[in-house]
Amino acid sequence: PEMETRLIFMGSRHGKSEELGDHIKLAEQLLEGPSSGNTNGALAGFDLAGAEEKKEPGQLRNDFLPLLERCLSVTIHAGETEPARNIWEAVYHLQADRIGHGLTLKDNPELIPRFRDRRIGIELCPSSNMQIVGFKDTFLPSSSERVVYPLKTYLEQGLRVTVNTDNPGISRTSPSMELHRAARMTPDGLSPWEILQLVRNSFRSSFADQQVRARLIREA
Repeated sequence: PEMETRLIFMGSRHGKSEELGDHIKLAEQLLEGPSSGNTNGALAGFDLAGAEEKKEPGQLRNDFLPLLERCLSVTIHAGETEPARNIWEAVYHLQADRIGHGLTLKDNPELIPRFRDRRIGIELCPSSNMQIVGFKDTFLPSSSERVVYPLKTYLEQGLRVTVNTDNPGISRTSPSMELHRAARMTPDGLSPWEILQLVRNSFRSSFADQQVRARLIREA
């Protein structure tokens, strides 16, 4: 089948604020290029990554306004190592369409309906989350005292959770390996239906336009 490709620019909280500004300006330039106004343009979204403690999402509101004014889809890494407050700020200050990691979302029950009703995607990354935070893994007896990975809880709450690689080069992983790791980190594992649901959520959370998403889901 025909492959659809898009770009998501990434800006980091690390380094000088000018560097993030440069990435945002570069995204603006591409949006103003020949594909401007074309939903099949090369740039599909913008990703804010990097260590959360460096800068809270609310502090970057003014930086992101040019992208928000262009209605560009945004994904924000939040709630991996910092409290759920960072997730709240990503949603309400930066209008996040997806949240990278979102592990602490479970600590703010009032925010969960917002995610469900607005269909905000949650990009869980099992290998990366295991390496950075640490969770129970049925293949690793030494992890038995660790907390349970929230994937199953999020699915049961009707949230649009997906499984992702985060950093395949560093974690030495692939999408298939991440689904396997997700099953290992989930009590009683994942059923084939739950795995299909996670894959379908990935299509539905894509930053491609609605017609492309619908076609790709039908083909899949």
